[in-house]
Amino acid sequence: MRPYNHKRDLAAVHAIWDEIGWLHDCQNGKKGMKRFLRETVGIVEESDGRIEGHVGIRDGLLLHEGRWLPFSMVATVTSSLVYRVGGFATRATAAAVADAAERGAAASGLGMFDQGFYDRLGFGTGAPDHRVSLDPRTLRVPRLTRRAKRYGLQDIDRIQACKMASRRGHGATVFEGGGDTEAEMRWYDGAYVLGFEDDDGVLTHCFSGVRKEEAGPDRIKWMAWQSREQLIELLSLLKSMADSLYGVRIGDPPGVCLLDLVDRPFESAEKRAKGAYHQPALSTAWEQWRILDPRAAFAGVRAAGSTALTISLTDPIEQHLAAGRPWRGLTGPWTLRLGDSSSMEKGALAGAPVLTASVNALSRWWLGVRPASHLALTDDFDADDGLIEELDRCWRPPPPRNDWEF
Repeated sequence: MRPYNHKRDLAAVHAIWDEIGWLHDCQNGKKGMKRFLRETVGIVEESDGRIEGHVGIRDGLLLHEGRWLPFSMVATVTSSLVYRVGGFATRATAAAVADAAERGAAASGLGMFDQGFYDRLGFGTGAPDHRVSLDPRTLRVPRLTRRAKRYGLQDIDRIQACKMASRRGHGATVFEGGGDTEAEMRWYDGAYVLGFEDDDGVLTHCFSGVRKEEAGPDRIKWMAWQSREQLIELLSLLKSMADSLYGVRIGDPPGVCLLDLVDRPFESAEKRAKGAYHQPALSTAWEQWRILDPRAAFAGVRAAGSTALTISLTDPIEQHLAAGRPWRGLTGPWTLRLGDSSSMEKGALAGAPVLTASVNALSRWWLGVRPASHLALTDDFDADDGLIEELDRCWRPPPPRNDWEF
């Protein structure tokens, strides 16, 4: 394995993407991929003089309890069709995650093809993402009063700035550079961005959609907005398209339940059942997360209560890392103190109650995906009932919502 060199290795990695079909339905696949990978660091592996595998990491920020933490996303893991044995994906992803930890990332995340594979590297499943299909005419919002504007590839910097400034809550991530924004516009046939500007010509709120045939259903990829008025105007724009757009697939914006803004959603769903524009509401997890630096992860967080405990932590990533790495995972005893200014440090706390957990489960608890009492039933999160009840009382972050698609 060696570091990915964008100028030298792009063509070889593109050949892998072509071989495994990742670009088969993309109008400008190579251009989008080039822009996307230019903002990544990563690892490649060669066999018989040819690159057969690649892992890319994109560095950004994660919003956790009001603090922006250094964060690394596993952006892409690819192996050629002849390189699916030998453990490259596991070995290289582990190395890339360790690289991120050594660069100072507090946590890492990824978009998963399914639950299970990345558990071996300490990743725990994130919060379900709620998506609904609706007839835009059923949106209970005012009539649109001004025309939107259309934005294209020439406006990438403006679109990226609008996304970066968008309202966000606990569990959100952001990434500078605009590589994924441009790639998305190139990859999807029918991709479009519509939005609004202020009096100074600054793009303040917009959404990205992908058109499917003449009447949809369109897929709304993301929405960027900062105020209630801006959110409502974007939804009014969607409603204004209802004369020819019969359906949209859309996720809940951060802090919002869209069903609160839909008129008679059950009736509408029944009328569309089994039709071309019917897709049932779906709530499922697409992302996985893990802590890389517990000290940074808990530092200064104001908990809902006070307690102290020892965490006997196991981290499966260690067995997949080469010997001699500075960062070797998080296995071992840790002391967690929750209170007005929480902290987590290496080593056991004498006489304290003990929680035995995997880093997978601890990461889910830290992010707020599930409370301690739930994880004690379904995950590697074991303590006596009294400590579990205490952790439920003391640690209650809001439900995480990441609206920057991995």
